[in-house]
Amino acid sequence: SSTTANVASTGTTNQYQNPSYQQQQQQQPVATAAVETTTTTDNKDKTSFNFKTGDFTPGQSTWKSHRTLSVKTLAETEMARCDVHTVKSEDGQSVFDDWMFLEERNAINVLIQFPGGKFLVIKQEKYAIHGQTLSPVGGMIDPGESPFDAARREAIEETGLSSYKTREILKSSHSGFNTPVTYTEDGMPDGRVTKEEIDWLFLGKYRTAANRGGGFTYCYLLKNAVDIVPGGGTKDFKPEGDAESQLFVRLDRTQMLLALANGDFKEIKWTATVAMALLHDHSLLPPMGNTQIR
Repeated sequence: SSTTANVASTGTTNQYQNPSYQQQQQQQPVATAAVETTTTTDNKDKTSFNFKTGDFTPGQSTWKSHRTLSVKTLAETEMARCDVHTVKSEDGQSVFDDWMFLEERNAINVLIQFPGGKFLVIKQEKYAIHGQTLSPVGGMIDPGESPFDAARREAIEETGLSSYKTREILKSSHSGFNTPVTYTEDGMPDGRVTKEEIDWLFLGKYRTAANRGGGFTYCYLLKNAVDIVPGGGTKDFKPEGDAESQLFVRLDRTQMLLALANGDFKEIKWTATVAMALLHDHSLLPPMGNTQIR
């Protein structure tokens, strides 16, 4: 999660909320360069992708397909890696030796909705965005963690909110969440929710950049949110995470649609998550196959 907060809890105008707050900034460590070259001679039409654990060990867990000839890692951190791939063209007649590829650890986004219908979004600043933006809950999936457990963890860490069933689970268990990681046919972690979590909806898994990587994002809608931590979703809640200030803003459906149309969710992953959640909320999005694990 990415929060240490200055928090407010309501928003009722087209400008939502505009209290002044001090943006905290924290200088991040520079990535350590690491160069590794991996060559593949596999000409099968099946993609080989070993990114299940979020492990950034040099020369491992990088994207390769039947078109990949070699991969050189330029730099990496625990969260991301920058590679240059040598790639055959789709027709096999050309070779590109400067195919820049930036992979990130897989992530989750969660749009939170209260029983009365209002949504909770976060007003904040981000390093690569001009000015302020609205966002849903978001964060990276930890190694060995299922996408759904990451979604529940991040929602609690950033807002103090989750479902009534999650609250029951945490009251009866000292070990927290431990949903086994299962995999879909493409070799990726399964993002579906557990059967008993009826207020959580899995909206799908999506590649961030089709040709350049960026990790995969698992999108969720949490309905009928309740506080897990005292003061959750209000100005009294103190989020966990790194030093980024935030404001909680509650918007109704009309305000959410207006914010979406105005481009106030300034990252494409956030926009996609919010748009799909609103389509579902308006009963315009058909059910996505089997959205539950068991």
